[in-house]
Amino acid sequence: MQERIRPTKSGLFSIELLLCVGVFVFCAAVCTGIFVRAEMMSRQSAELNTAVNEARNLAEAYQASGGDLARVCASGGGSVEDGELVLTREGLTLRLTPDTGTLTVSSGEWLLLRWRVAVPPDNWGVSP
Repeated sequence: MQERIRPTKSGLFSIELLLCVGVFVFCAAVCTGIFVRAEMMSRQSAELNTAVNEARNLAEAYQASGGDLARVCASGGGSVEDGELVLTREGLTLRLTPDTGTLTVSSGEWLLLRWRVAVPPDNWGVSP
């Protein structure tokens, strides 16, 4: 008579172990992807915060100078090119166009920010 082959408990255990390892690897891959995306978002947020701060500083200097680009260049650096004030700080390029009152901040090819800047009148805040 032939002897019957019975499944062993160790075979079932190794299949279960392989399944658990597969699920763990899948979860680890998903979590790694989420952490990488979070890091990229954090860096973009920091770059945008820097852009906003630099733009705010330039806009305030422009308003404080009464719209005089030469005074802004003397105090904060930069240059005047084709009637625009161009500043480069921390990898960002800030362009202030007085004709349209537009301040743009870009990083390489990417436009990060566009602001409208107004120069207050000379008697601003002073009653006659």
